[in-house]
Amino acid sequence: MSVYNLWDKDAKEPVLKTSLSSEWNFKSPVATPRSSSPPSRGGESIFNKYLDLVSSKSNISTEAKQTEPMDRPFDFFDDEEFAFGINLLNNNVACVGHNITKLIQMAQEPWPDNVKLYQPYEVEQILLPDNASCLAVQAFLKMCNLPFEVEMRWNAEFMSPSGRVPFIKCGAFVVSELEPIVQFAANKGVTLCSRLSTEEKAEMRAYMSLITNVLVNAELYISWLDNDTFNAVTKVRNSSVYPWPLGWLQTRSKRNNVAKRLKALHWHDKTLEQVLADVEQCCNSLSQRLGDKDYFFSSSPTELDALVFGHVFTIITTRLPCRKLAETVRRHETLVSLAKRIDERYFKRP
Repeated sequence: MSVYNLWDKDAKEPVLKTSLSSEWNFKSPVATPRSSSPPSRGGESIFNKYLDLVSSKSNISTEAKQTEPMDRPFDFFDDEEFAFGINLLNNNVACVGHNITKLIQMAQEPWPDNVKLYQPYEVEQILLPDNASCLAVQAFLKMCNLPFEVEMRWNAEFMSPSGRVPFIKCGAFVVSELEPIVQFAANKGVTLCSRLSTEEKAEMRAYMSLITNVLVNAELYISWLDNDTFNAVTKVRNSSVYPWPLGWLQTRSKRNNVAKRLKALHWHDKTLEQVLADVEQCCNSLSQRLGDKDYFFSSSPTELDALVFGHVFTIITTRLPCRKLAETVRRHETLVSLAKRIDERYFKRP
């Protein structure tokens, strides 16, 4: 029986989520265009060398050619081959420029109806930090009224261009994690913060950074460094989709990577009490900013609300051996009410 459950409005105990998907048949994810730099500048530089070479060749006499070989960056057997090389390079530069222009146009096209959001299996595989991130992205897309379909794959993190989940496949584009997806939607003219002032946008980003630096690290700490949670939940769920001993090796490798990340952020040597104190302070800041409003900024949600929902909802509805993290978040009733309000409005769970 899964230890991951979701909130039920009619019962105090969580209700198990039971969605599964078929095996992954998309062998290689499409590389996201935003991760590659335009190669046209390099092509233009080489093409300019060709033009300079043509100009210099016309000014050199036959005697000079016979006595001193011309120093040119590309050596060709005769003039005909030289002209062919220029035409070929010219066509390649034009092709690259055309493809970049086409990608930019595609990025600005309206949101299609066949967008898919990829994430790990909810029932038997997904872990606390990944579940929070996936819920945050789903909430954002629902707030924007952007259609999408959830696809669960055992190797979703390896399909992702950043190695993290979730990610969306939108036409020729593959975009992972909340902030890049928010920017991708903004390029298509869809945004939740257009009404905010410059100061409010900066404040919103500051709070989102606070969540990433505190709640995400706390979730990683509880999942991977707390021995009770690691042995009873993390190790079992993370290795459930791999054959032995691959599951054991992959879990060990991932735990080492998480430990390195937390060491770099000075979280590895913290005690559980220190982690919970940081979470308490983060929740206090968020609660004070939210106050008695429905959302953090006026009467409509932003990506900050989606991010807070993803983490708060996941923490309070996930059963773990270490319940102190959930108990710490539950003490902040305004955040819990926000999570329940977004869940009822946008997810409409029965």
